[in-house]
Amino acid sequence: MTPGHISASTRAHLRVEARDRCGYCQTRQFLAYGPLEVDHILPQVAGGGDEVDNLWIACRPCNQYKGSQVYGRDPQSGQRVRLFDPRRQSWNRHFRWSDEAGGAA
Repeated sequence: MTPGHISASTRAHLRVEARDRCGYCQTRQFLAYGPLEVDHILPQVAGGGDEVDNLWIACRPCNQYKGSQVYGRDPQSGQRVRLFDPRRQSWNRHFRWSDEAGGAA
């Protein structure tokens, strides 16, 4: 996402709508490393536009990891699946927190 393409008022609207959390990992702005960024859910290189309906807020690590990807591999089934859409899908239906994931032994 190149800064400047999205107006300040749209950025503010997205932050309120997302409750100042990354749409992918749910990290709150005050805990994120740097400011939350505007993410194109359908990347511009895949035909996505700058309409609010295609934008959401993401932390830098999530935004960079997603990049221009639209699909990924489901680790359980191995099938190619569309990536999570924070605007149209419920985070709690796709993910859950785990005290075991990535923690200390």
